[in-house]
Amino acid sequence: MPDMAVDKEIERKFLVDSVPALVAYCPSSRIFQGYVRIESDGTEERLRKEVYSDGSVEFTRTIKSGGDMVRREDSIVITEEEFERDWGKTEGRVLEKRRYRIPEGEKKIELDIYASSLLGLVVAEVEFTSASEASKYVVPTWFGKEVTEDKRYKNKRLAVDGFPR
Repeated sequence: MPDMAVDKEIERKFLVDSVPALVAYCPSSRIFQGYVRIESDGTEERLRKEVYSDGSVEFTRTIKSGGDMVRREDSIVITEEEFERDWGKTEGRVLEKRRYRIPEGEKKIELDIYASSLLGLVVAEVEFTSASEASKYVVPTWFGKEVTEDKRYKNKRLAVDGFPR
């Protein structure tokens, strides 16, 4: 079994009302994401199939701790067979989105445009190396309301509960 990458995820999340035209020039991928389990403390185990514009596909299993801006994230690349074997366990807890990677100085904005029952939802995420760096981030003018601490906008909640009301 390959080694699991253990990381601390530090990110801020924002709603986006108007997608900037520059996304047409940015790399993107289609993401199919499903949740195998979601614990009461916020811990989640998810499967992801990511299809890149060059046709390559990556399958991952990720376990994230509960939390808002700072969380533990453990990921491992898995085989397509492992993904397919466990995908059925995600029934009723799935989402689909297109992710654009937009360079912004030293940072990269991940712009997610959701599909299916979440059509119309657009979210921008920015990852940081520290909570201090995150708090000093100058938010681009095209970002809308910050939803980093709004649990309704966690992907696991979107997959289970649908579009936030």
